Amino acid sequence: MDVQEVRKLDAYLKRLFGNARIRVVPREEDSANVFVGEENVGQLRLDDDDDDDDRSYNFEMKITVGDAPAKVPISRSWMPISAQVRQRGASASCRA
Repeated sequence: MDVQEVRKLDAYLKRLFGNARIRVVPREEDSANVFVGEENVGQLRLDDDDDDDDRSYNFEMKITVGDAPAKVPISRSWMPISAQVRQRGASASCRA
């Protein structure tokens, strides 16, 4: 991910979730961490979809349940949430 891609993704996530405290920080060539304030809340990864020329990203977020009420059965202490952010050359949704 280059600087321009990171900026577009950062702006897109801020608009999508309505939170100006979201930051996208590049990690490796094809991934980035997503922060809300100082808390790392998830990771973006480039999706290797070779079907077309679009660049797609998978967003994975782990949510810690914490002290859940005793009446609610929980099989895991975290739940993955995946969202795919698509970036296209002419797409207005990812433009900064």
